[in-house]
Amino acid sequence: GCLERLRNSRDRLLNRYRQAGGNMPRRAQNPLLVQEVMEEEWSALRARDSCPEALTQLEELLDLAVLEEIQQELAD
Repeated sequence: GCLERLRNSRDRLLNRYRQAGGNMPRRAQNPLLVQEVMEEEWSALRARDSCPEALTQLEELLDLAVLEEIQQELAD
């Protein structure tokens, strides 16, 4: 269901950004680029959402938390 999709989507997103961050030298990491990519992913996640309203709100909160966590990992 929706919650399982959320968990799978979150795991894929975390792994994707962790791999992207690990492949770049520290000096090449651009915080603005990271922010731009995260905003694109956020838009894509919201666009494909087809859950009921209550689950949609929960999913948005969790996705935002994940994106913030990824941003912090890439910034560190």
